[in-house]
Amino acid sequence: MPFPVSAHGKVSVYGADMTRAVTTVEAVIRSGEPRSISVSEDRVEFVAVPAFGLSISPILGPADSGTVAFRQAGGWLEIRYRLSFVHMLRDVTAMVFLTFLVLPLLIWGFSEAPSMLLLAASVWLVLFGANYLFTASRFRAAMLRAAAGARPNAVHDATLHA
Repeated sequence: MPFPVSAHGKVSVYGADMTRAVTTVEAVIRSGEPRSISVSEDRVEFVAVPAFGLSISPILGPADSGTVAFRQAGGWLEIRYRLSFVHMLRDVTAMVFLTFLVLPLLIWGFSEAPSMLLLAASVWLVLFGANYLFTASRFRAAMLRAAAGARPNAVHDATLHA
């Protein structure tokens, strides 16, 4: 499912070794200290579920789970990934709803509803949207580095495709 529940993407590299790529991606994900990780010969799955949708992990960020699948065909290694943000969506939405809608409306009344709704939407976009975008881009960059590192010469060149 697309934004805001999940992020997904694909990177491809020519001449990379799938076993080496799986090992590299596993190490990258383990550096994010997930709660659990499962590795097979062509897939890495993890569960992170940070508290309140917040994490200090530069790789996993507020993602609560994910899957990275590998496929080799015609000399190309394709790495497909999916990150889930269900917990962050729930937690940030609840926090913004209570803090910027329910409590102010109970205190100041419904005369402030339009301005509080605009404020709530803005805060939600910043808290959720920025974390979503930063995590999706950092994870994609990590997958590109892992794919490039799985090549025998491990040199970045024009054979990397996003």
